[in-house]
Amino acid sequence: MLKFQKGQDIVEFALMLPFFTLIFVGIVYVSFLYSDYMTLCNLARSAARDAVVSEDMIEVPDGSGGTTPKRDFSKIKASYDKILTDGGIRTSLYLYTPGSIEIEPAPLPGSTDITTVNVDIPMILNRNASLIGALFKVGVLTADSAVNEYHVSYYMHDEHPTS
Repeated sequence: MLKFQKGQDIVEFALMLPFFTLIFVGIVYVSFLYSDYMTLCNLARSAARDAVVSEDMIEVPDGSGGTTPKRDFSKIKASYDKILTDGGIRTSLYLYTPGSIEIEPAPLPGSTDITTVNVDIPMILNRNASLIGALFKVGVLTADSAVNEYHVSYYMHDEHPTS
């Protein structure tokens, strides 16, 4: 080994360390996002299942002076809203706005037959999260970035299609 090559390993390590750190942090953040996604998918599936087996009904005006029965998902919405508000999401990358969960009878995309229940959980990117906040400050992410909103929708066949 030549004399001027003795510190070569340290210099190469010093040059590569920031790249390896960036890759590692990126893998961790993507893992957090995937964990949140899986949690939200499971919550949406569970809420949809509770909605389709629910037999709660309310009377709503039918427009001709009478009333008609309609499915009532308010208890289920309140239950899952409480789960999401009280820490249902483990990381702080996305934030849940209390009261924004939607549970509605809805047709499957491309269909007109309302025999399904749709659960939609909207999330908003947390701009105060450490790395995310830094990306906003340097201009990599902007207010109109596609990653600002995050929706998890889940459709399940309605066992009581009298909506």
